[in-house]
Amino acid sequence: MKHKYYIAPTDKIFYEIKKESTKIWETCDNNYGYVTEKLDRIKDLDNIEDNAIYMVKMFDSKNQRKLLLSLSKEARDFILDRIEIQSKVIIIHDEEDWTKTKINNLK
Repeated sequence: MKHKYYIAPTDKIFYEIKKESTKIWETCDNNYGYVTEKLDRIKDLDNIEDNAIYMVKMFDSKNQRKLLLSLSKEARDFILDRIEIQSKVIIIHDEEDWTKTKINNLK
């Protein structure tokens, strides 16, 4: 049996992570072509094995937090169930309920 890290999410979650990751990369400085390199990698990814987590791990911790906050609760839970984000409990408002999510030094 595969470790859950290597089990792909639903297509809905995968494409949400892909869309939001792309948005964040598009806001970054591309003076050295780093952003172009990352976007080229993301655009060709399919929803197999750990590709969703691969997109998350492309970011530094600050941008991982930004990504998590831009995602639905379902996508956020998928990620947090598979990788350890350095933890500090914060409160994220998600429609009608408040969810405690571990995210480091959110500011």
